[in-house]
Amino acid sequence: MNFARHINGPLVGLAVLSSVNPVASATTVELETNAYEAILRVEAGAYAGTLEFTRNSDDAEPRIRTLPAPLRHVDDVRVAHGKLLVIGTTNQFNDLLVIYDLASLELLDVILCRELALSPAGRFAVFERFFPRDAPERYVQHLTLLYDVSATPQQNRLPGVPVPSFENSPWSIDAGYPIYPPPPLEGSRPYMLPATVAKERKARGHTPPYAWSHDERRIAYVVHHPAEASWETKILVVEIGDDGRPLSRETIDVVHDFGAPIIELEFVNRSIRFARKGDHGTLMIRVVDPE
Repeated sequence: MNFARHINGPLVGLAVLSSVNPVASATTVELETNAYEAILRVEAGAYAGTLEFTRNSDDAEPRIRTLPAPLRHVDDVRVAHGKLLVIGTTNQFNDLLVIYDLASLELLDVILCRELALSPAGRFAVFERFFPRDAPERYVQHLTLLYDVSATPQQNRLPGVPVPSFENSPWSIDAGYPIYPPPPLEGSRPYMLPATVAKERKARGHTPPYAWSHDERRIAYVVHHPAEASWETKILVVEIGDDGRPLSRETIDVVHDFGAPIIELEFVNRSIRFARKGDHGTLMIRVVDPE
């Protein structure tokens, strides 16, 4: 479903937030046939923020919900597949995805993660499973997960993993379908990688986040792949099927140059364009075609 937003002005693009100040944000989200207004406030020092939701065609008072306490800053709001998606961060600057049912405003899911990226129309969210930033290396799990917003929270868990009660748990870190490294994972610990699996690392720092194709069928991101003596830089491309599961995974070799990190990554039709920062601030641009 198409949607757009306006904030004190004309209609422009996708729904995003206009921050009133660093701790209070508001957005107006419009659908093609019905208009809604969602105002999210997170005040400095408050235990929890509030969500005010109004269907503009109704005369009823706004419905008010308390936002999950860990959500300390709101970055974006989307409406997709009958869900209201709130994207923000915690006090520790980890990503948080909060999902409400649009009709009832029932809280459906709260996912604590890292490097969250929504697909263009909002059907999918891709992210890295949360682990503490100061965790010992043996506990670091570079696991990329895919969440299908059109499905239920339980359908977005591996078998045997329940959806927690968010009255008792502030968030979930075990959500989404692993897209890389692919299953199988450890049977007794569904979202943990086996010790025998080499930990491919998603590149960090100035590297761009996950890149989506416009049709939401492919994801690309930069990874550091373990090699014999060091780490190799590659671009990983994952194709997604109609069922929201990976169809294929492909890696594209990239000659690594620590003096010229990849700083831009995007799809251009079926090709992938990436750019590196060279000497004197110049950009070195290359386009590759996955097989």
